[in-house]
Amino acid sequence: MLNGHGNSHFNIKEPIQKDFSSNIWYRGLNTNLSVYLESTIHNVINYPVVDAINLQQIVANSYGLTHNSVCITNGATEAFYLIAHAFSCQKSLIVIPSFSEYNDAPLLYKHSIETIRSADLDKVKDSDANLVWIGNPNNPDGKVLQIHTIEELLKENKEKVFVIDEAYAEVCNKFSSAISLISQYDNVIIVKSMTKQCVIPGLRLGYFIANEALRDKVAAYRMPWSVNSIALDAGSYIFNHLDDFTIDTKELKKESLQFQNTVNAIDGIEVIPSETNYFLCKLINHKAADLQRYLISNYGFLIREASNFEGLDASYFRLAIQGEDYNIQCANAIKEFVSK
Repeated sequence: MLNGHGNSHFNIKEPIQKDFSSNIWYRGLNTNLSVYLESTIHNVINYPVVDAINLQQIVANSYGLTHNSVCITNGATEAFYLIAHAFSCQKSLIVIPSFSEYNDAPLLYKHSIETIRSADLDKVKDSDANLVWIGNPNNPDGKVLQIHTIEELLKENKEKVFVIDEAYAEVCNKFSSAISLISQYDNVIIVKSMTKQCVIPGLRLGYFIANEALRDKVAAYRMPWSVNSIALDAGSYIFNHLDDFTIDTKELKKESLQFQNTVNAIDGIEVIPSETNYFLCKLINHKAADLQRYLISNYGFLIREASNFEGLDASYFRLAIQGEDYNIQCANAIKEFVSK
């Protein structure tokens, strides 16, 4: 997916006052991280560590894993494409609605594609897919699978490899990561992103975790120097100062729930409940693209038109919290559009 994602301003001519399309944490870049990166900018005169082994070790240590269980990537997206490449010409089963790269990456590497709804996970065993792609928390609807559900899937489908995308784990209330399952199961890959929590989407920094054999199989397709030196410096700083990047998910959930309830109270809109900082909405009698244009033109508010998510149609859009005052302004603007 090259176009149509959240936080995409490049093709919009009007000024954007507030970006509700982006599910990146809205409080902005950590000041100390910014100062640190300014102090290390001179590192760009040298090549980055070719395989990112320095940050790989730091990340592994933070989880109590061996360093060969972790692979640092150019955002979570590179991980998706590496995984799809490692399983070229096989079959992917995608739990929908879903992030489009779960579909685009396998298609690039000639996978056949099958889809399934999260309500039908018991049917995963009936598929002959080699890979199963699951967002947890899911994007765009914020649905969460409990760790026992994931473990049951791993137990019942040992011939399948499960790709669990945890990019939004840190912006979800009461979330339990499946990383604890890595040491017990050889058919799971956990993909993580540092973009959402740490507000660094422009640096492109992520990683995946798996047992060593599976990690090596996928990492074999990574090109040298895929992660730049500034991103590596940022990652090292973040993991050495994790407390500075921790989000109060109780407060996040409180704000998100308030925003969800306000939007859901608007006649003609249905909100899908979410535990995260973002949530999915459905317009009953309008198209989301029309709402998006209205909000940009009249208020400078950008929302995520969601029709390009697999499993959704033109009536869906996604919102992310942007602070109580802006949330109220956005809800009022949406109500104004619907009433017209």
